[in-house]
Amino acid sequence: MEQLDEFVDNLLKEKGITGLDPEVEKTLKEEMRTRLNEQINRSAIEQLSEDKAAELVEHLKDPKFTNEDFGKFMQDSGVDLVETTTNALLAFRSLYLGVEE
Repeated sequence: MEQLDEFVDNLLKEKGITGLDPEVEKTLKEEMRTRLNEQINRSAIEQLSEDKAAELVEHLKDPKFTNEDFGKFMQDSGVDLVETTTNALLAFRSLYLGVEE
């Protein structure tokens, strides 16, 4: 996700982290993207009813269930992924930079 990469780049700049070894920078960015994705997914899943969460578990067992399918499932379940993603990114930013918004 290009926007997520841009978000991570901006966070590192805001934190004053520059001039890293390219391999270290690559690893750091990958870890941050992974944590961000986990936080976004967790935030979205927490909004599901118990029945919908159980249904999602079954879908996730299907290797053909894609990220697009996940997004559609969430949308059909009434989860606003744009708002959820925005809130998760803001929370991550606040935690990472040590600021309160």
